Amino acid sequence: MSQARRILHLSPVSASAAGSYLADALKTYNCEIDIVPISASRKTTLIAKMAATAPDFSKYDAVMTTGYATIFAAALRARITGSKTPIIVVGLNLAAAALKTGIPFVDRGIDGVFQRLDLSIVHSRNEIDLFHEMHGLDKNRFAFAHWGFDLPAYDSRRFAGRTEPYACMIGRNNRDFKTFCAAVEKAGVNGVIIAPAYAKLDFPIPDSIEVYRDIPFKDCLSCIEHALANLILVKDDERGAGHITAVSGMLLGAPQIYSDVSVLGDYLIDGVTGVAAPVGDADAVAAAIRRISENKPQTDQLTAAARDYALTWLSHDATARRQADLIMSVINKTPFEQVDPEWADAVAGLAPHAAPTHRT
Repeated sequence: MSQARRILHLSPVSASAAGSYLADALKTYNCEIDIVPISASRKTTLIAKMAATAPDFSKYDAVMTTGYATIFAAALRARITGSKTPIIVVGLNLAAAALKTGIPFVDRGIDGVFQRLDLSIVHSRNEIDLFHEMHGLDKNRFAFAHWGFDLPAYDSRRFAGRTEPYACMIGRNNRDFKTFCAAVEKAGVNGVIIAPAYAKLDFPIPDSIEVYRDIPFKDCLSCIEHALANLILVKDDERGAGHITAVSGMLLGAPQIYSDVSVLGDYLIDGVTGVAAPVGDADAVAAAIRRISENKPQTDQLTAAARDYALTWLSHDATARRQADLIMSVINKTPFEQVDPEWADAVAGLAPHAAPTHRT
C-alpha cells in the first residue's frame, strides 16, 4: 500500500466537537486527518492563534479548513511562510461581514491573501460568482458540492398534535421573516418562527404567529415535520442560506416553499421537489401555501419526490464522497468537474428547464 496522505484540518470549533465528517470518505483514499481547533471571537486574535499554534503546513499533503475568518488566517499564514502545501476550503460561505475596508490598497492586499487558496468548495453555484466579485478569486479554483446529512434520530414531539395547521420558517442567515408573516396572514393559517436571539424582528408580528428563539435542533425538526409547509424565504441572492433547512425538510417529508433564488435552486426544484416564489412576494407565497393545503395528492407527490432526491444526492455519503473526490484531485494535481455531471444529468431528467451546466 502507498504511503498515507496527511491532511491538516483546521477547525473553527473544538477538536472534540469537530471530528471530521469527511474522515470516512478520505480513508478510502488512504488519508489520515489531523484535526486542530483554531477559533477566536476576533479576527485579529484568530490570525495570531493561527501563527502561534497551527502545525507546520509543510508536514502535510494538504490543509483543509472552513469558516470565512479561519480561511483567511490559514491563507495568510501560507503567504507569509511561503508554504506550497495546498489550502483547500470546504464550505466557503459568508455568514458575517466581508473582509473589506473600503481602502483600495488594503482591500487589494486582503484579496491577494484569499487568492492563495488552491480550491474553494462552495455549497451553491452562485457563491462562485459572489466570491469572484468580492475577492477576485479565480473561478477555475472553485467547485460546487452540496451540503448534506443523514436525518438524525430525535425524540421531540414539541410541535406534534396541534389541531390547527401552521406554516413554519426556521433559520438565521438572510431570512425574510417579514414576508413570511405577511404571507401566512394572507393564507389564513397559523405560523411559527424559529430564529436566533440576535435576529431583529422589527415589524409587527400577527397574533397567529408564534416566535421561538434558539430552541434545540430536535425541536426544529419536530416543527418542520408537523408543519403544513416549511418556508425558506430569503431577502436576496447575495449569500448562501437555507441549505440545512431545505435538506431537513426534504428528508422529513414536509412540503417546502422557497424564494426563487439560485442559492436555493441548487437544492430545490420548482414543481418537482418544492414550490418557488419570487423574493418578497407575499401574495405568491400565500397562494403557494393555499395550493399545498388544498391539493393533497399533488403535495404528496411533491414530498415523495423530494425525499427520494435528498436520499440520493444529499445524504452524508453522497456529499462526503463528492467533496473527498475534489480534495484528492487537488492533492493529486488532476482535473476536476466544477459541477458533478451525474447530478447535473439527473436534474435535467427531472426538470429540463432547471438543468445545471458543468465545466472542468
